[in-house]
Amino acid sequence: MKIRTGNYLLEVGQRLAIVRNEARLTRSDMARKLGIHPNNYYKHEVGAALPCLETLYRLQSEFDISLDWLLFKKEPMYLRARQLAAAEKMQSNNFEAEIPDIKDLLAEMEQDHVLRYEILLYYSKYKKAQRNGETHPPLLASSSI
Repeated sequence: MKIRTGNYLLEVGQRLAIVRNEARLTRSDMARKLGIHPNNYYKHEVGAALPCLETLYRLQSEFDISLDWLLFKKEPMYLRARQLAAAEKMQSNNFEAEIPDIKDLLAEMEQDHVLRYEILLYYSKYKKAQRNGETHPPLLASSSI
């Protein structure tokens, strides 16, 4: 895959402008934060030059920017978003492991109306406790469990 240098630099510059605008900084302020001369920052943003490694490092550490996003438009813009996506993926994997148990519970609830009532009642109490700001769900009233 061949990258056209002019377009590539311009696209990186556009993403730099997005970072700067989201941080609500002027070009001079952004240059100061990155420790470079304003003219050098301007060259990066208009696509005349690519930021050096030190500047890329500062962008990542100061603004939580994914360099994959900045340089290749891959992954989320922010590293924190990547971490959240990984955490959500882990949660969904754990949920998939519990699906057979959930399917069994739903099948049991279809046939056992008392079980269905007890679970719905508990859930109702749980939601009420949440609305009242209680941090723990209510205790089960029945000792048969």
